[in-house]
Amino acid sequence: MSEREKKLLGLMVVITFVMLNLFGFRLLHAKMEAKERQTEQMLEEVSTFDSMIQGMVEAESEREWLNNNPPMVSTFGKVGGELVEVIKRAAAKGVQMTKQPQPLQQNLNEVGNYRSASCEVIVNGRDMEIYRWLLEMHEPTLARTVSSITITPAKSDDTRMDCRAVITQWFKPAGAESFDIE
Repeated sequence: MSEREKKLLGLMVVITFVMLNLFGFRLLHAKMEAKERQTEQMLEEVSTFDSMIQGMVEAESEREWLNNNPPMVSTFGKVGGELVEVIKRAAAKGVQMTKQPQPLQQNLNEVGNYRSASCEVIVNGRDMEIYRWLLEMHEPTLARTVSSITITPAKSDDTRMDCRAVITQWFKPAGAESFDIE
């Protein structure tokens, strides 16, 4: 074999080696990209499952709290009347009622195991008196919430404010099946 043939054969070996390496790199690179995409999808699934588990844990604690603090069994009219009395008693402790509590109409579109009775009231007082009254009205363990608040400065006195609030009392309708939330 001549010197020229040896060089040509060496060049062919080098070119073949480079071509095989490029082909192998492309194959390996494509497989690596596929694995990276698969890894990203799996990480997304893991984060989705983590958020689902977190939601389940939160829902479980809420169900447990609701089982420990169930709303009373009653009727809409009775709950509405009791709510008006509670609002009047609480207002007598420090705020002035500008407008007597007015029971709102029953929401016939409510679904689920509980219903609500709501009253709208307008009170006037100093800011701390209003805040104390709102805290007294908002009592989750008694299934009572302040569902809407509008606070405006009083027109007659700069040191006082008017508060329009909707107080909602949740209850289980009388005659509904007994159940525990699981």
